[in-house]
Amino acid sequence: LMKMVNFDNITVHTVFLCLEHPGQAAGLAYRFIKSWLKDSSHFDELKQDGLNVENFLLLVHDDDILYRYFKKIKSITRREGFEDLTDLVESVEYAFSHGHVDLLWNTVREAPKTIAERRNEFIVQMIDEFQFLNAMIYWNKRKSKNQLADNLAGGYLSTAESKIAPLLFSGSWVGWLMNLLMTMLPSRFKYKYLENMPEEEAIEMVYKYSRFFDVPVTEETAYLLAKMAEGSPFYISSIIRSECKDKDLTSMDGLTRTLEFETLDNRGVIKLTWMEYIASALPRINDRNGKNIVLY
Repeated sequence: LMKMVNFDNITVHTVFLCLEHPGQAAGLAYRFIKSWLKDSSHFDELKQDGLNVENFLLLVHDDDILYRYFKKIKSITRREGFEDLTDLVESVEYAFSHGHVDLLWNTVREAPKTIAERRNEFIVQMIDEFQFLNAMIYWNKRKSKNQLADNLAGGYLSTAESKIAPLLFSGSWVGWLMNLLMTMLPSRFKYKYLENMPEEEAIEMVYKYSRFFDVPVTEETAYLLAKMAEGSPFYISSIIRSECKDKDLTSMDGLTRTLEFETLDNRGVIKLTWMEYIASALPRINDRNGKNIVLY
């Protein structure tokens, strides 16, 4: 999501980054920079050495390729009149070429705030799946266990205080995300929860998914599915998209079989998701103080 919005003569930029894959700290920094360079408002009419927006982005898709094209990127930002971005890329290039990972990460993390100050604008940063930041980023390319950057999120302690470049964090592993924010970024964020859908909206969702995925339902089973799922979009979509061989959502028996498959069978998406949560919690439960914990 990269867009520019004008609101009451104030320019607001939005920068979106999704942390969904493990990687190296430097690689994360490069992707952050690339999220800036992909702003269509900067490169709508990009023509540099026969490149247009689409194939330029393909060239910088890989981190190694990005290194080789630092000069090209700087020439583009200068041509487009974005000297602040040129300065930013030069700082990243210096840190990258000298192997200063800490400096590189600090430069990129503070980039939205720095640019907002220079341009006298507001920048909203949105980072999805933020809980993975401390679990899937490493300080070295080999991704050694003892090189896990498990305190990387703490760098946002001061960054999160910016009023001109505010942060919006989201994540699907809510408990994990909340624990990270409360322990490493205390008193920095307000919390907003997405509640399950009201019954009417849940039933409407069942009908829409039924039509979209061509999975027939009846008025009775649509109501029962919405009721059993308690308005959870995940449970509704998992049952409708289930790979249960005997899936038949036009009868109560068929709906029950599909639900049993999703929650009891090892191939069920719902069960797989539950097991992922349990697997992530077990190492902490079985830690040296685990014997003091009573599970009921």
